Amino acid sequence: MKHIFRHSLLWLLTIAIAATTMFTACTDDDKDSNNGNGDNPTAEVITFDDLDFFQNAIIEVDSVGDMMTRYYGVILDEAEPEHLYIGVDNLAQAQTLFNLWLAPDVEPLADMPANGSLTCPLTDREGNSQGTIYFTPGNGASVAEVTASAGTGLKHFNKITFLSNDAWPTNDEDEPVLFHEGDIISHIFDFGQDPNYNQALNFVCVRQASKGVKPLFCAITRDQYYRPSYVSTGAYVPNVGQAKAISSILSKSWDFYADCFNRAACGKLEKGQAYWIKEEHSTWFKRFYGYIYYESGAIYGAEEDEFPLPYLVKIDWLDDSAIKCPLAATNGSTGVRGSEGYESAFDNNTATKWCTHTNQKQNGAWVVEFQAKELINPKAVKIVTANDAAKYKGRNPGKWYLYAKGDLSEEKWTLLCWTDGTYKLADINCKEYTYTFDPEVRDIYKYFRMEIQTNQGADVLSVAEIGFILD
Repeated sequence: MKHIFRHSLLWLLTIAIAATTMFTACTDDDKDSNNGNGDNPTAEVITFDDLDFFQNAIIEVDSVGDMMTRYYGVILDEAEPEHLYIGVDNLAQAQTLFNLWLAPDVEPLADMPANGSLTCPLTDREGNSQGTIYFTPGNGASVAEVTASAGTGLKHFNKITFLSNDAWPTNDEDEPVLFHEGDIISHIFDFGQDPNYNQALNFVCVRQASKGVKPLFCAITRDQYYRPSYVSTGAYVPNVGQAKAISSILSKSWDFYADCFNRAACGKLEKGQAYWIKEEHSTWFKRFYGYIYYESGAIYGAEEDEFPLPYLVKIDWLDDSAIKCPLAATNGSTGVRGSEGYESAFDNNTATKWCTHTNQKQNGAWVVEFQAKELINPKAVKIVTANDAAKYKGRNPGKWYLYAKGDLSEEKWTLLCWTDGTYKLADINCKEYTYTFDPEVRDIYKYFRMEIQTNQGADVLSVAEIGFILD
């Protein structure tokens, strides 16, 4: 029987930290985590959606199943866009990652304990079967594979291969790791519904980039808020699955990260303190908003206006270079709607996009002008396809030109890079393409202009992100 606990006005999802590579049920029927105020809650069993947890821990989708953000995995073979790859050093590392994607009430069945094969039945809140997830150790370059039974209903991926780092395909554009655990960056936290409360926060790197896994940065808001009054949008606040992953990271090096958040000089990482996360749950006529105690991994739900808490927010849709070289759009072809303007191609969020119609072309081209904060010497440009490219085909850029200037007073633009559209970008969600500059045109620049003359046949152009790779 699957468990999650509710007490008085609180419902509890007991999440145990993945401190070892053993796969065990994460709930404890006899013990409950302290909720930070000394209460000893009495438990009442409620249900949980295992498939939703697994889906959104890897690729978050919206209410109609469209991709919002991919948190794990990359596509190495365009012929198999739903087959994701993650680089690992060994089986234990693959097991640890897999365990983070399972809801706390999933009870894996060991098929062959000797080699680590697992069968993980999934059920919905009513206890109905949702299918089965399989973890199967491999041989040689394939360390392990994750697959699902037929009809499970996963969206935007159907298989994950943990590939040995030694066998990972490399190329000249592989980027060095620019940020390491404990590093601190500044970024704007967007409250979405009320921009007056947007604030610059200092984010701590709690996971550095690796193959198929982007870096993870976390920050804590300086102030406390009533969750229903200040609802963050997008991927800024972790969902339950991501909160479980963050809890696992923080709890293993709690003192280290507590010191890092202290140095970041925003909100504190403290034992006994709860933090809002991105979770809503309704039961009868009441709605609950999720919060977590990160040192214990216990997640609760509070009713509207019950009490204020700080947010723990995160960045994990960015790559190192996007953080290292932020860009800002200054002018361009108007989007089909206000939320899909040219600015969205530079917001470091693949869940948004620049989406513009043919009638918005300027002199035969879709145009966007943007600039860096300071003079930079980029070696390549990156274009990321939209998060709905697979659904709306033909919208990717075709023929385009990229120009640069060091100073706006310069009369002419320098042509950095161009394509004639012969090579077509695949209709794959959030697929990244890199174009290297000729050494003869590399120099110090600050201002840039991209002219996209054609797409791949549709009457709309869509681009999730445009960014640079630096040395």
